[in-house]
Amino acid sequence: MGPSGDSGSAALGVIAFSCGVILLYWLSILPPPTWLIAAIPLLAFGRICVSPTFASSAFVSALGLIVGLSWASWHASDRLSTVLPASLERERLSVSGYVCDIPSPGSFNSLRFSFCVTQWHNLPIPTREEARMPDLLRLSWYGHGMERLPGQRLRLEVVLKRPHGSLNPAGFRYEDWLFRKGYRATGSIRSVEVDRDVGCFVHCQYRKLHRLLHQWTIEQFGGARHFPLVSSLLIGHRGHMEQKHWDVLKATGTIHLVAISGLHLGLIALGAGFLCRRLLLTVPAQIVSDSSRRWFAFLAVILCCLVYALAAGFTVPTQRALVMVVAGGWLVLMSRQAPVWNVFLAALAAVLVLDPFAPLDQGFWLSFAAVATLITVFSSRLAGTGWLRGLVLAQLAVFGGLWPILEILGQGQPLAGLLANLVAIPWVSLVVMPVLVAGGLLAAVVPGAAQLFLPIFDLTLGVLWQWLMWLAQWQAPDIRAGVPELFGWALLSVAVLCMPFAMFRLVAVLSAVLWLVYPAPSSERNSYAAEPVV
Repeated sequence: MGPSGDSGSAALGVIAFSCGVILLYWLSILPPPTWLIAAIPLLAFGRICVSPTFASSAFVSALGLIVGLSWASWHASDRLSTVLPASLERERLSVSGYVCDIPSPGSFNSLRFSFCVTQWHNLPIPTREEARMPDLLRLSWYGHGMERLPGQRLRLEVVLKRPHGSLNPAGFRYEDWLFRKGYRATGSIRSVEVDRDVGCFVHCQYRKLHRLLHQWTIEQFGGARHFPLVSSLLIGHRGHMEQKHWDVLKATGTIHLVAISGLHLGLIALGAGFLCRRLLLTVPAQIVSDSSRRWFAFLAVILCCLVYALAAGFTVPTQRALVMVVAGGWLVLMSRQAPVWNVFLAALAAVLVLDPFAPLDQGFWLSFAAVATLITVFSSRLAGTGWLRGLVLAQLAVFGGLWPILEILGQGQPLAGLLANLVAIPWVSLVVMPVLVAGGLLAAVVPGAAQLFLPIFDLTLGVLWQWLMWLAQWQAPDIRAGVPELFGWALLSVAVLCMPFAMFRLVAVLSAVLWLVYPAPSSERNSYAAEPVV
C-alpha cells in the first residue's frame, strides 16, 4: 500500500475512533469490557477470511470504532465508580484540600467554588475501605457571597449530596454538566479554617497563581466601566458578568466572544507569529537559516498561546483550541502539503484522546462544526478573497452551517447574530484584543500604566457593547422551522458560497429569501421562553 493508501487508512481510522468515542454517549448503559476485548480477535479472524481489498478498510473502521468506544467507556466507568456513599449524604463531614478555581458569587448570597480534596477525615471504617470518595466537589458557602476565603488550603465542614438535577429533555442538564466537569458530589459549607498541612504541588500552585492573577486584575482594571468584559477576555473569568450581560450576548448570538476559545488563541497565535517573524527578519540569513526561523516562530506561537491559555484558566475550550493551534502550527513547521482535512482530523483525534468527555460539551460540536464549515467554503476556492469579502463569506457560512446544530442543542439562532458578528468579530480581533493584551502586559511591567489604559478599554469595549445593545433591542422576526428544514438551509447556504455558477447562486438565494418570508404553517410547538415559568 502506497503513501496515499496509508493516509486514507489513517483518516478512516481516525474517523472511526471519533465515532466510537461519540457513540458511547448515545448508549443507555456502558458496554461490558469483556465484550469489547473479545471483539478484537473476532475482527482479526474476519480480516483473514474476507478478501483483502474489502477487509483492510472494514478492519480499520471496526478496530477504530472499538478502540474509541473502549477508550471513552474506560474513562466513563472510572468516573462513575467515584461516588459519595448514600449513607454519607446529608451528614456533616470533614475534608481537607485546596480551592481549585476562582470563587464567584451565587444565588442566596452564596460563594461558590470548586474544591480539590486531598484527605477525608473521620470516615466510617467500612466506607473508607469500600468506597472511592470524590476528589472534586462543587461547594456553596451561604451567607458569605461578598466575602473572601481565608486561604487557598482549607479544612472544611461540609454537608454533601450526590449529583442530581432535573431531567431536561432538551437544553441544559445540570447533572450532565456536573458529570462533565468531574463533580461527583455537591454541597454546602458549615465551617472554614486554614489547613497548612495540605500539600500544595503543581496543580495547587497553578490555581493559587490564577487566583492571584484575578486579584491583580481587579486591582489594576477594576475601575473600568466594562470590567466584566475585561475580566472575561483577559483572564477568562466570567464571574463578574451579570444577567443583563448574558441577555444581550444571547440575543445577539455573541456569547462565544467572552468564552476563551479558538478565536482568541488564534489571534494570539497570529500576533505572536507576526512579531516573531518580524524580529527574525532583522537577523542576517547567515546566522539563522529558514528552517531555524520556522522553528523559532513555531515555539514562540505555542509558548504565547500556552501562557494565554494558562492565564485564562486552562478551561476545556481553551485546551481544545490549543490542540488545534499546535496541529496547524506543526503542519506549517513541517512545510507539508497535506490536505487541510487531515489537520482537522488530527486535531479531532487529539482532543478526543486527551478528553474523551468532550462530546458532552456543546462547544465541542459548535467549534468543530464551524471549522468544518469554513474549510468546506474556503478550501475549494482557487483564487484568494479580499478581507471584506472573506469576512462576509465566513459569517454567512457559519451562520447557516451552525443553525441546525444550535436548534438541536435547544439554543436557536437569532437573526441579529449575523449582523452582530459581522461587526463584533473584526472589532474584537483587530481592536479590542490587541488593546487588552498590550494594556495587560504594560501594566505588569510599568507601574501606573493601567490608569492610562482604562479610558481606552472603556472606549473600545463601549463601542462594542453599544452595538450589541442596539441589536439586542431589534425585534427580529421569529423563524419557525424543524431540524430537517434547517439542515436543508445549511446545505443550501454552503452550496451558495461554494458553487461558482452565478445562475445557481441567484436561484438559491431567491429560494432562501422566499423560505424566510413565507409564513410557515401553524403547528403545535413549544415556544422558547426568556425566563422559566413557575
